[in-house]
Amino acid sequence: MSIAPEVRNFIKELSDALLKVRPLGGSEMFVHRFGNYYADPNYCGAMIENLTKRLHESRMSEVRTERNRDMWKGQCERQAEELTKLREALAFTPHDGKATP
Repeated sequence: MSIAPEVRNFIKELSDALLKVRPLGGSEMFVHRFGNYYADPNYCGAMIENLTKRLHESRMSEVRTERNRDMWKGQCERQAEELTKLREALAFTPHDGKATP
């Protein structure tokens, strides 16, 4: 897996920040190289890919939800119009010729 220099620098900065915030405690994210602990680029790359995939799946779910909402909204509007027409048609009673409230 080839990692761009910008990503490698970001991983190094992330590694340094995490080591300051949380002491090394058996995390698979860290590797020991040249006397220092660094965030493993392969692990970070896999983590970024996983997060990207989850973000994409979340966005697709949101799009499906919006589409379903619009579909149901349209169906409700059509049914409301049909019910209004039926109600108007039934409002006039043929036996006495008067409209009912």
